[in-house]
Amino acid sequence: MTIPVDVDQLAKVLGRFGPGYLLTLKPPQADGPAVKVHCVDPVFDDGRLLVPCEHRSAIDNAGQDPRVTIVWPPLVHHGHSLIVDGSAAVHRDRLVVDIVGAILHRPDAHSDGPDWVFGD
Repeated sequence: MTIPVDVDQLAKVLGRFGPGYLLTLKPPQADGPAVKVHCVDPVFDDGRLLVPCEHRSAIDNAGQDPRVTIVWPPLVHHGHSLIVDGSAAVHRDRLVVDIVGAILHRPDAHSDGPDWVFGD
């Protein structure tokens, strides 16, 4: 089950999640896995996400390939995950992510979990 999230709803939706996981792509010539994962605490600001980065590899990877995804796992059993795709620009020790798309998602096998209600 997928629920689109408009950018104007994202700040409220983010308030219902904890830390997220930033996925960046390693350069093709790099050894090891192609995707690097970092635990992050993004902040919604003026339609973008500001992502403080403690690890240099996230900054380096986004500088090489700006495509990023941030995933917030559900906080309740069989709840929805929040997934945001974007394009990142490096700004000092953080990434500024222009949002390309955002969804709430859970597989059909988890439909016994709580329904998502946007609220006011």
